[in-house]
Amino acid sequence: GVQTCALPISSAGDALAGTASLGLVAAAAVGIGVAVGGLWRPSTAAEVAAIFVVLTFLDQLLAQPLGLPDWVRQLALTAHFGAPMIGRWDAAGVVAALGVAIGGIAVGAAGFARRDVAR
Repeated sequence: GVQTCALPISSAGDALAGTASLGLVAAAAVGIGVAVGGLWRPSTAAEVAAIFVVLTFLDQLLAQPLGLPDWVRQLALTAHFGAPMIGRWDAAGVVAALGVAIGGIAVGAAGFARRDVAR
């Protein structure tokens, strides 16, 4: 007999739109970086944002093959996006990423506003 593929068929447009998930991760990283820079030290903001991105990637890549508990995989923000490359988005994950981005920028802006940068 002929074997069929169990993967869902999606359009190129779904995959193209799915790349927006990379933008959501980037926006969240910016929010984290701005928050760290505003509340702590701007010199460490990029490092903390980079650590967030790397840990998210490693969590998604290794948690399941290493047999780690599901809650470990759920720590990654990207675990909550659904399956964007095939057109299935999880709205809660999108809202969470935007919340981290907007909230981080707001917290960072408040932190920068507290400083007396004129000195």
